[in-house]
Order: sequence, then C-alpha cells, then structure tokens
Amino acid sequence: NSKTDAALSGKGFYVIETPVGERYTRNGNFLIGKEGILETKDGYPVLGEKGPIYVDDDKFMVNEDGIIAREDNGEEIDRFKVVRFDNERYLKKMGESLYATNDIAGPAHIAEGNERPRFLQGYTETSNVNVVNEMVQMIEVNRAYEANQKTIQSEDSMMSTLWQKVAQLG
Repeated sequence: NSKTDAALSGKGFYVIETPVGERYTRNGNFLIGKEGILETKDGYPVLGEKGPIYVDDDKFMVNEDGIIAREDNGEEIDRFKVVRFDNERYLKKMGESLYATNDIAGPAHIAEGNERPRFLQGYTETSNVNVVNEMVQMIEVNRAYEANQKTIQSEDSMMSTLWQKVAQLG
C-alpha cells in the first residue's frame, strides 16, 4: 500500500541499473533513495525511458501504461522501461530477485503495445505458491508413497512364501 510499489499485470520485467550492467526484475517493491531516485531494496536505480527515475518524494502517480506523473500538476516525470524476452524462462537468476539475459533467453526488447503489461500502483506481486498448502500436499504424497511401499513389501513377502511352499511340494 505504498506509492512507491508497482506491480506488473502481465508479462515483462522492470529494468534495473547495477554495477555489472542492466538486470531485470518483477519485484516492484521500490524505495526513494537519498538523491530522489526510485530504487530497489538493494539500492539499485530503477530505469525509465529517460534513465534513472527521479521522483524527489512520494507525491507521484503511475498510470496503467507505466507513466509516472506528479500528483499536484500532472507533469510527466518518466515512464517505466519494461522489457520482454523471447524465452523468459531461461533468464539467469542473479541474487534474490534479479535476472540477467543469456543466449537462450535472447536479447531484451522494449515491451510496447499489446506486449506491454499494465501497472498497478500501490501493489506488489507475490508468489503464486501457498507454502502451507504445498507442505500439506507434500505430506499427503509422502504418506501415499509409504502406504504403496508397504503394500509392495507385503506382496513380495507373500510371493516369497508361496514360492517356498511350491518348491517344497515339488
């Protein structure tokens, strides 16, 4: 519920400036740095189409297209630089929430038109995994596996006994 948070509704990545070059993230949990630059939690500047995004304070709005404007007079500050990749699933993870491109993922290209995701100011993206539900399902699967294992061991023991009796009679 912070003005500096922005979630992407659709595919795409924010572009972050790091000491080792541009990196990409979906984590829209941003802060305003000392110099008035919008930054990640790690202190890396978030890039707009004009470079690092200077907002001074949290008195700004982000519209659905990612345009950042002053709240008081509506003056446009910048627009989030959002990129897409040909094979997003092959991006290389760098740290907690940053990604780097590689030959398999392909080069980053600016997301425009229908490719560009919608922006939701004041929201952050969360994981699509519920840890508690996944743990419960994992326990259920483990119990079913153990029950099947015991059934197979029991069948194996019964077959062994059967073959011993057949061998004695024969």
